[in-house]
Amino acid sequence: MSPAIINLYDIIAEIGETRAQAILSTFKCSIDPDAEKFFKNTSIKHKKDSISRMYLVIEKGDTKDTIKGFFTLAVK
Repeated sequence: MSPAIINLYDIIAEIGETRAQAILSTFKCSIDPDAEKFFKNTSIKHKKDSISRMYLVIEKGDTKDTIKGFFTLAVK
């Protein structure tokens, strides 16, 4: 299946910040632990402070969706 790109803002608007944080906490990145830490701990705060916009790359599955990656755009 092809991945979907979803704005973190849209996820929070649909399911709320607490559930969105729970979803973010499932992401693992053994190649770049700093990126994983940012994703899990800082991304929602940056969204709230209008510092950046985060987009999730999600692969839709038959029984479960999986976060495959993310990218962030800085707001200046």
